[in-house]
Amino acid sequence: MRATVYHGPRDMRIDPLEAINMAIHMTRPGRSVSLVGFTHVSQAPDLTHRLLQNITITGGVAPARAYLPELLQDVIAGKLDPSPVLDMTVDLDGVPAGYAAMDKRSAIKVMVLP
Repeated sequence: MRATVYHGPRDMRIDPLEAINMAIHMTRPGRSVSLVGFTHVSQAPDLTHRLLQNITITGGVAPARAYLPELLQDVIAGKLDPSPVLDMTVDLDGVPAGYAAMDKRSAIKVMVLP
């Protein structure tokens, strides 16, 4: 894996495939790797090591909707600052630019205002 320097939440230069392969290769024989969320990768991870070491890979989507009502109340009450994640705001006409910013990794998540 190439060396990177972390410069804060906007620094998202880690290749998802490299991260998955690193997790598989760091796991002890007979243990598990769990992937949360959906990751876009250009090719399949290295599964040969997984098979030879009897490593289980599990995964699923993050149950974010279950937490939204409580988190929204915390945001409204001022107890939780969403700006580290929602770091770009666009109007409806700016949605394509928001998707492009997330694709280029210059934004983590984009908030769309009417």
